Amino acid sequence: MINTSEFIDLVFENLKIVLDQEKTKKLNKYYEFLICGNKKTNLTRITAITDVYYKHFYDSMAISLAVNFLNIENVLDVGSGAGFPGLVLAIVYPNVKFILLDSLGKRIDFLNFVVNELKLLNVLVVKSRIEDFKVHNSFDLITARAFTNYPTFIEVVANLIAINGVVLAMKGKNYLNELQNAQKLFNDLGYLYSGVVEVKLPFDYGDRNLIIIKKVAKCKRKIRSFIDLSKIYKTQQ
Repeated sequence: MINTSEFIDLVFENLKIVLDQEKTKKLNKYYEFLICGNKKTNLTRITAITDVYYKHFYDSMAISLAVNFLNIENVLDVGSGAGFPGLVLAIVYPNVKFILLDSLGKRIDFLNFVVNELKLLNVLVVKSRIEDFKVHNSFDLITARAFTNYPTFIEVVANLIAINGVVLAMKGKNYLNELQNAQKLFNDLGYLYSGVVEVKLPFDYGDRNLIIIKKVAKCKRKIRSFIDLSKIYKTQQ
């Protein structure tokens, strides 16, 4: 069982997010859908309710420590999977528009089901590979949690983020090597490095590092393909 009151209090105390009755009810339903959907499609290895609430829900909401959502209108969540962080954030911030992008049909079916059942009018689910998604210069925030290595991620989204927009990657404790590989790309891709927000999840559930870069200029060169980038940075890690 999850101690819902304790969870709500911790989210408010640590993340400054108010979970009212409606949002709490939607998170509860989301958990039920996740467990049911997981029987048909491999959505998550984490299934115990308390683990899901802290390792998935709280973890997703922790982005609020790095981004002021009052200044955000449009968010792209790349490789959204089962909806982390994008779908959780869409529940918490109903006035912000979210696009959840994934290339696997079964995950897309699950996301569409949850969006429809929860009546999330601020969410659009899109089935596409990132290299085929051509909505350029459109997003105030682009997020990814378990998409690909960091250098590849920041390059393939470089033409999608709006000027002054933020690209935020959610990484574990061993992120420094990826960050070092990416730093030489910042200038060519028009990014300004803003830092890393370190988050400790409650009850020793782990650490989360939010790498933040801001788009300040247009790209100075052509964006390389996802496949080529993945091969390059796989050999460097």
